[in-house]
Amino acid sequence: MRHQQQQQNLGFVRALKRGALAGVAVALVGALAFLGWVVAHGGLPGEGGNDVTSVLIMVGLPDENNDLVAQALVRVDGLNTASPTMTSVDTSASVTVVGTSYNKLRDAYAFGGGARVVESYERLWGARVPYLDYGPAAIDQIVEENGGISLTIPADMSVFDGDKLYTFTSGPATLSADEFRAVLNGAAYLAAGERTALLKEVGSVLVGLTAEYPGGLAAAIDLGDVSTDLSAEGLAIVEKACAALR
Repeated sequence: MRHQQQQQNLGFVRALKRGALAGVAVALVGALAFLGWVVAHGGLPGEGGNDVTSVLIMVGLPDENNDLVAQALVRVDGLNTASPTMTSVDTSASVTVVGTSYNKLRDAYAFGGGARVVESYERLWGARVPYLDYGPAAIDQIVEENGGISLTIPADMSVFDGDKLYTFTSGPATLSADEFRAVLNGAAYLAAGERTALLKEVGSVLVGLTAEYPGGLAAAIDLGDVSTDLSAEGLAIVEKACAALR
């Protein structure tokens, strides 16, 4: 009887040891997976805390084929400095959109919004940058609250979107959501210098919206109108830097 009890106790101890070793193994696998995520993404989940230095701001709207694409993209650097800078990014840049047959940076948007654009951007320039993504709902909200989107059109433009012909004259303009989309679709047909000027204008619009989004960016993010991978602290830093650029 004593021998049987000893055997049972020994079995119990062995089970405890196996359970402890399994727990350690699971914890180790989890730690390694987390470390791999950090290395691959250049930061912690919900990145963009107090050390965020750059951000990509984009607008996603349908193109002439009604496919959602990244119509414009601007990078803001030096977020934690007194003099942040803004640079327009060419969304027509060639890059493989993993898992698809598409090969332009703008095309990545249809396969996951801003997150996929950032992933493709990283493949192009080797840098992982937090993002803000203004989709169609955000543009509609901005137009409704502000009475339109104001920018300077660098050249006369005629744009047919498949249903309607839009005509724009060069100079300051206040655009509806549909007109804004048409101007962005027409950018590809402008001369190089004019296209650069227009995209810079649009970049300034995106920076201005980030500084003073109607009703606040945090509320728009909660509603799903604006997408981001920034933390609350990172978002506050981005808003402050964009205000300084206005």
